[in-house]
Amino acid sequence: MTGLLAGSFFPPAIIGVIALSKAVEPNEMIIAVDGKRTCDVIDFEEAIEKIEPGEVVYLTVVRHSRREQVRLALPIQ
Repeated sequence: MTGLLAGSFFPPAIIGVIALSKAVEPNEMIIAVDGKRTCDVIDFEEAIEKIEPGEVVYLTVVRHSRREQVRLALPIQ
């Protein structure tokens, strides 16, 4: 229910969360969106809100103590 309520107020963030849930596994940490460092959830949300639906971005994640790039295409609404 909370996700539904948040989605009505912050649709870009919800799109990012849905897409992200398919791109990132548990115990991974996102450290950048398209090369821009993210220090917390607010930085991540601000970066995702600037991305247009259907646009491809690259997340830099730390996975198993290694830095990797994850290609992410945001769904078209």
